[in-house]
Amino acid sequence: MCGIAGKLSFDATFCDEGISWMMDAISHRGPDDYGTIVSRCQRVVFGHRRLSILDLSEAGHQPMVSEDGNTLLVFNGEIYNYRELRERYFHDDRPFHSSGDTELLLRLWEKMGSECISHLRGMFAFAIWDSLEEALFLVRDPCGIKPLYYTCAPGEDGIGFHFCSELKGLQAFPGGLQPDYVSMGLFLKWGSIPAPATPFKGVKALEAGTILKVTRDEVTPTQYWSYGDILARSSENSVDLRSWPEAVEYVRKCLLDTVRSHLVSDVPVGAFLSGGIDSSGVVSLMRALGQKHVGTFCIGFESEDFDESSYAQVVAERFGTDHTNWTLTREDFLGYQERFFDAMDQPSVDGLNTFLVSDLAHRSGYKVVTSGIGGDELFAGYNRDFRKLPKFWHLTQSGGPFLRGLALSAVSAGSALGLLNAQWRRVEAYLSGEPTLSRCLNMGRGLFAPQEVSAAFSDARIGEAAAAVNEESFLPDLSDSLSARDSVSCFLLYRYLGSQLLKDSDTYSMALSLELRTPLVDAKLYEDLARIANKELFYEGEIPKSLFVDAVGDLPKEITHRAKKGFTPPFKAWLLQVNYRSESDFINSEFFDKAVSSFQSGKSHWSRVWSLIVLDRFLARNFG
Repeated sequence: MCGIAGKLSFDATFCDEGISWMMDAISHRGPDDYGTIVSRCQRVVFGHRRLSILDLSEAGHQPMVSEDGNTLLVFNGEIYNYRELRERYFHDDRPFHSSGDTELLLRLWEKMGSECISHLRGMFAFAIWDSLEEALFLVRDPCGIKPLYYTCAPGEDGIGFHFCSELKGLQAFPGGLQPDYVSMGLFLKWGSIPAPATPFKGVKALEAGTILKVTRDEVTPTQYWSYGDILARSSENSVDLRSWPEAVEYVRKCLLDTVRSHLVSDVPVGAFLSGGIDSSGVVSLMRALGQKHVGTFCIGFESEDFDESSYAQVVAERFGTDHTNWTLTREDFLGYQERFFDAMDQPSVDGLNTFLVSDLAHRSGYKVVTSGIGGDELFAGYNRDFRKLPKFWHLTQSGGPFLRGLALSAVSAGSALGLLNAQWRRVEAYLSGEPTLSRCLNMGRGLFAPQEVSAAFSDARIGEAAAAVNEESFLPDLSDSLSARDSVSCFLLYRYLGSQLLKDSDTYSMALSLELRTPLVDAKLYEDLARIANKELFYEGEIPKSLFVDAVGDLPKEITHRAKKGFTPPFKAWLLQVNYRSESDFINSEFFDKAVSSFQSGKSHWSRVWSLIVLDRFLARNFG
């Protein structure tokens, strides 16, 4: 796990001064080593910050160059199956100079070009400069676990193409970047900013499962992996499971396979353990695979309504882990706020929990941990998304325009009279448009409605531009051929997991020089589970969380037979005790104060106030 950056100019040669600015800005991503390399044509420079996980020797130093000097590579992430690939394709070839995955990737690219990507299992973002083709390639892993951002920007050395693992690196150039208020509006609607959008003008996020080819004449993105496509083609190579025990056996095999691959490391691998089913399941599978020493880390809270640390302790005792718990207080929350905002790469309503538990693992001496995120998206763990919202969608769809119109009139009147809380404005927005499942699911995860976004900014023109963003253009296109369960899972992989959880996991773990691995977010695991043909074995055709529980097999009943809580701090109680004020000149102070007042009076959810605070602090730190 590392941080990467680079510059390219087809118009002139240039010095590598800019690369040092980017490297300094992301030094937290790789405190173990630092390296740069300039191409023979003097038009490309790569930089690398290393967090040593595989091949801890100097042989793993980056960036790397091929023996003939024609190919440069800078790589962030892990290729979990690199040993198998080395044996398969190079067992009788010239010897390797290192024992890690980076040189294997370089050799694979030399051998196959971009076709090698289909053979990779892991989380990664990397750049290749091919001097023979005079082309730069940027590649991001299938699920979008590792980020990569890029921009074309004018400079003293002509038009430059720049890329970096974090937006902080691109912001480090003299003059910085300009705010993109349209994306800020998208954040207020969603609680995160989906790729390819970013909070900076002219800067894009490389989308998951995408190769970007940059030549003198064009910049061309090509999607090489899509979960929607995998689901649509699942019948081509299906697995026929005739009973629940067969399904349990198959899923356990798949789970053991993904967890085994995520344990490849030359340093100890710990685990985040919230006390929920998913993280507990990952810990169980780690022990089943022979992981002898597992350090587990949990954040607890003083409030029993939010605290799950007692359940995490049960799991830790059951599997004999070296467990560390930190009971977080309101004072801890206030003390960590500024560090959290400083670590923020772009605004997100989530991430504080990851930042805190990452700090705990980092202080305990760990470089690598696993997390259970992704289990709910794959095994139908969200009751609202997988059951309630699809039923509401069917109702609004079958009711036709007339009944939707009646419902819209009722909701609009209730909102105008103050009889309904602020969240109903999102329902109003949904009823005003086409009743698609994607729009309905998005309604359930939304924060502010367009009319609210327009009033959130001090400058009315900025507010209008922010409110006018077509958020629906960022929603995944759900094929009619997909089942409701598959549609929801596909939606969540992009809308929630990809745009928020994975992005936050990378930002806030790497802020503490910690590599976070996600065994339940794995392209091969998605593909293997998609192959299950006869889903009539399962209630309403969905692969349920009970199948995950039975496949793991040995979770304590205290964990499996309790209500789901979710790993969320007691924001409501904490925020009620703090008198927040806007710190930037961009947020309308009257709107800010009104939102706080609405929250304090119980008329709106804490996430709306927290999102305004996050956006305000981001704007203040980046644009004054």
